[in-house]
Amino acid sequence: MQNPDRMKGVTRLFITMLLCAAASGVFSTAQAQFVAPPLHHEYEKALRLYEEGLYQQSAKYFRKYLDSQTERTLHEDAWYYLTLAEIAQDTLNQEMYALRFLHNYPTGTYATRLLDNLAGIEYRDGRYESALEYYGRAYDIEIDRSRKVEFLFWMAESAREMERPDSSSTLYQKLVDKYPDSDWAPKALYARGGLYLEQEDFDTSAETFEELRSRYPNHEVTRQIGTALGEVHYRQQRYDEAIRSLRSELPYLEEEAQLKAILLIAESHNYLGEFDQAATQYRRYINQSKNEMQARPAHYGLGWVYHKQQVYHWASDAFGKAATGDD
Repeated sequence: MQNPDRMKGVTRLFITMLLCAAASGVFSTAQAQFVAPPLHHEYEKALRLYEEGLYQQSAKYFRKYLDSQTERTLHEDAWYYLTLAEIAQDTLNQEMYALRFLHNYPTGTYATRLLDNLAGIEYRDGRYESALEYYGRAYDIEIDRSRKVEFLFWMAESAREMERPDSSSTLYQKLVDKYPDSDWAPKALYARGGLYLEQEDFDTSAETFEELRSRYPNHEVTRQIGTALGEVHYRQQRYDEAIRSLRSELPYLEEEAQLKAILLIAESHNYLGEFDQAATQYRRYINQSKNEMQARPAHYGLGWVYHKQQVYHWASDAFGKAATGDD
């Protein structure tokens, strides 16, 4: 026969164990309810604040996320958006923030975005050497061909603004040779032709424009060749060819470009001694000018047309209108 007291003791022990197990379960459940949310929630909150334009608040949460040593999945993303948030609050020091990011993450999509942005700012503000450096770094790390070719074009443009025609020409030609199917290739050829025109290397300029016409006959920039070649021919004193090239482009030109072409046509006729045609084009230029200051070159040219024809009172009147102004 079992001892009743012993049975009671066993029963109490069993009940105690059940109560402890239940209490432990309750505690575990309560503990689970108060676990800190994953740190990526901080990142998502920061990103949401950034997209709403609340840069100071977003920077706070990006820093909180970055201070974590356990969650590093989105560290580069967080650093990038923190950098943008800081730049938005302190534009004067944007280069400092961008270079800090680039020191930690020198390659990748975010790096090229920041380099492109820095280069654009430097180019806009006339700091072409820095622009060339940043575009060059972006070109070196970018893997997307469409972006690489764009960076290469702006490298050439930066060198051109720095008055380094040889470097600029080499970069334009590198673009054409390496990315011939890119939409930037005909633009680079056109820019290279214009570069030689600025240098008064008329033969090479004409050759470059002809290459553009031959390789990209249907590109929209090719339509501007007539104007460029017309100017080349004019500068070479090949006035008949200048007139033909410029006339062929007139229907496609707008405002300033059309006025320039009209003036060159008038000047070409003037040099050829075709005074009636010259006078017609000078008057056309005057009629299309927005004001008397803009019309002055045509008044001056018209004055010489009349002078050569010995119509001196008309010449005097034209020269008088050309002299109107501050200079």
